Formats: sequence, C-alpha cells, structure tokens
Amino acid sequence: MTVYADVLFAVNFCMDLLSLYGAGVILGRRKRSVRMLLAAAIGALYGVFEIVLDIQGWIDILILVGVSLAMCGVAYGCNRFFSTYVVFLGAEAFLGGIMSLLYTAATKLLRDVVFIEQENRKITLGGFLLALLISVLVGLVTKKTLTYAERGVSEIQVTVGGHRLSFSAVCDSGNLLKDPITGTPVILIGETVPGAEWLGDYENPKGYRVIPYESVGGEGLLIGHKPDEVTVHHKGKVYYPSALIAVAKGTKSFDGRGGCIPSVLLRG
Repeated sequence: MTVYADVLFAVNFCMDLLSLYGAGVILGRRKRSVRMLLAAAIGALYGVFEIVLDIQGWIDILILVGVSLAMCGVAYGCNRFFSTYVVFLGAEAFLGGIMSLLYTAATKLLRDVVFIEQENRKITLGGFLLALLISVLVGLVTKKTLTYAERGVSEIQVTVGGHRLSFSAVCDSGNLLKDPITGTPVILIGETVPGAEWLGDYENPKGYRVIPYESVGGEGLLIGHKPDEVTVHHKGKVYYPSALIAVAKGTKSFDGRGGCIPSVLLRG
C-alpha cells in the first residue's frame, strides 16, 4: 500500500498534539502553543522517517523512546518531567487505540467508496479528509471529556469593598496564577461579568496585588484584590477559600462562563 508522506505527517501531528495537550490538561501544566507545535512536529517527522527508512528492531525502539522524551521536554520542559512523560505516553496509547479502531472501521465501511482504491491500494484525497475529520472528532471528544472531568462549574459570590459580584466559573487545574509574595491563588473573572468594570477601576484601600502572568498570548500584569468574602458552591459543597480576584483584561468569558477558579481552591 502506498502511503503519502504529507498525509502521514498530518495525522501523526494531530495525534501527537492532542496527546501533549491532554497530558497538560490532566496535570494542570502551563501550555505554550509554539513549544507544543514544535514537539508535535518532531513526533510527526519521526513517524514519516520511520516508514521511509524502514527502521526496525531495537534501534527503532531506542529512537522512539528518545523522540518521545524530546517531545515531552520541548513541550513542557524539565519541571515535573517524569509524571508529565508518563501521562503523555498514556494519552498516546489511549488516542492511538481509538484511532486504530476508527481507521479499521472506516476502511471496512468505505473500502469501495473513497478511502482506498482497490487496484493500487493508494490513499486518496477522500481518505486524507476522512482521517483528518476523525482526528478532529477524537480531539474534540477528548478535550470535552478532559474539560468536564477536570473542571466542572462553580457558582461564586465575591464581596469586594462592599460590592458583591456573582458569577459562574469553570474549575481549571491549569489556572496556576498566584500572588508571588503570599502564594494566594487567583480567581479570574471576564470583562462581561456585572461589576467587572467597577472592579477594574477600583482603588482598593487595602492595596493592590500585582500578579504577573504568562499565556499563549504573551506576558503581562494583572491587578489582584483581596475580597472581603468569597463563597464557592461546587458540586453540592460550599467552600470559603482564601483567594485573590482579578479581572482578565481582554477576556470576555471562560468556556462560556464568567470566571475561572483554580482547582486547588476546591480541595478538601
């Protein structure tokens, strides 16, 4: 069977990127888009050269281990490397199993239609589009599943300077923002939350907390406030965490919710 390198690269790239992203979501690692794209490209190139050079045996295994280590290192660095690597391998195995199952089913169903030409066994344009569609669907389902498992939704009431703000928020283990001095976690709210504009201009007599942040969109500073009171309703439980609150400039919502609360505040 003839396999086109560009098709193989595209499918492997999508799979590796999904696996890297999934590992980061599970462990709450900060995700940098450029580094993740580069790491996925490394894995995709290995997949192509493995077929072209017909590498087999122990050499192939050693190269595979080396490439996977390099991918994980490029995407997330050396911090918490072992746990990230293990989860990454698990995500690769999980998604690989699903893709193999879907590929086999699609081949049987569409063998006489668009996916494989019976005479020369070449992958067609229809086959590439189908593989790409399957990759996207698997990615969406995986992201949705991880998002639901990791986050959930909380209802939050915050009182600052006599003003009360009420909003729903996603619980995100990837929200690692903290006051660099006290280590207090930060609850983020979007600009569309009623009272967010007032909070953004509020001159807190208790003083401001300058919170540095880094995201895929760049780096900057947020102004954090110490609330008079914080009440969080999450999955039938009520929490009264110690947290700062800050308006996320340029962000209207978080997955359709008004805010984003660190999952560390909902433990215990």
